[in-house]
Amino acid sequence: MNLEDLITYRSRRGKLELDLIFDKFCKKNLPELSHKNKTLFLEMLELEDDELWQMIHQFESNTKFNYLIGLIKNNRELGGAI
Repeated sequence: MNLEDLITYRSRRGKLELDLIFDKFCKKNLPELSHKNKTLFLEMLELEDDELWQMIHQFESNTKFNYLIGLIKNNRELGGAI
């Protein structure tokens, strides 16, 4: 299993809202991410659903995942409401 397949698999969450957000993000952005950011995204996916949900919906986030969270937020805004 390659890194992109692993990320796609790990993006399937217990929370439907996160499934929708991550599915859309992976389809649109995953191929363009650097190997470093793919690895970081995989690390971010190790967090609990509630923690991920909070990070995505906070106005300001101060974590090592800021860049990825910004991409996810922009993906949601550009693609309309989920």
